[in-house]
Amino acid sequence: MMRNAQFDLMLAIGIIFVLMGHSHQPAFLFYPAYSFHMGLFFFISGYFFKPQSTLAGKWQFLRRKAQTQLLPYYALLLLFGVITLLLRHVGINVGSDMNADSLLWGPFGRADQFNLYLSAWFLLTLFLVNVAAGALYSGQRQADLFILAGGTVLLYFMLDLGKQNVGDWRLQAIRSSFGFFFFGLGYFFRLYEAQIKPLLLRPAAVICLFVLTNMLIVHFGNIGYSILLGNIGNDLVWVPIVGTLAIILQVYVLAHHLAQVSSEQSWLLLIGRNTFAIMIWHFAAFLLLNVMLHLLGLVRFDDLSNVYFRYEADRTWMLYLLAGLFGPIALAQGYRRVLPLLRQYVRDTATQALAKEAS
Repeated sequence: MMRNAQFDLMLAIGIIFVLMGHSHQPAFLFYPAYSFHMGLFFFISGYFFKPQSTLAGKWQFLRRKAQTQLLPYYALLLLFGVITLLLRHVGINVGSDMNADSLLWGPFGRADQFNLYLSAWFLLTLFLVNVAAGALYSGQRQADLFILAGGTVLLYFMLDLGKQNVGDWRLQAIRSSFGFFFFGLGYFFRLYEAQIKPLLLRPAAVICLFVLTNMLIVHFGNIGYSILLGNIGNDLVWVPIVGTLAIILQVYVLAHHLAQVSSEQSWLLLIGRNTFAIMIWHFAAFLLLNVMLHLLGLVRFDDLSNVYFRYEADRTWMLYLLAGLFGPIALAQGYRRVLPLLRQYVRDTATQALAKEAS
């Protein structure tokens, strides 16, 4: 199946802002990273969502999502637990112990039990959002619009709850409500894209979205938020939501124009098509870079335990950005090349064993 270049470019823009949010965002990129990137990822996931109308179809959809989202989340959680344990033995403390709390119910709370795996909260929340969407949406537009309206009301109350800075399972409820809302917007955007896209591509529409976003920033203050912590960042909870949607639509238009001039070898497409690996491994890439800088005598050893530490970030932000992007990409491409070889080796070994038994 052909990939959608425009949405791969949207993913690339989103993950670049994620990395800058976790390291350093240069002043010339004036939309705050935490003002839109998580909403953008849920929006894109919803865009490609196909609701099922039958119980069998819904069950197959949920089983597929469990295999592609839930199982990888917990497999990688265990891996990062082991990595965290090994790092602690050399004096680098980047997380908690491996126990029932950190491996089972901890991810449904703050989800920061293994700091190098911090960004993976999105994968677990995306699975829960898919469970809700798969169960509730049926493909009947009127009924589905009613469900989205209900999700919008729930979102308001959940974000209002986020003002209390809760630190328990309610965080997952806030994240899931946020994700469900933008997932639903992405789903309906695809349904009406033929009518919406020509309007968005008009220069006047982009200018209006740009002006709206900046009016929100100027007149209502903070449009950023941290969904990991359930903190919307503004007493007026609708402000960041409207800001997020306005920026998502601007990213959509930007990616449309970039898709017209991007070749298949574009580094932006390469980034967009490796978003999962970058999201999972970029903190580890940052740590590896800090270790190298420590060996050069630039970073104190104690700073290695702080996953957010960046050496003179205002000057070296591009170095961290490149490490966080292309380190995981190299890892992912190596994995894709090695895995078929391992599978073939296992098959050949099994075939030889059977042949020996037969003889």
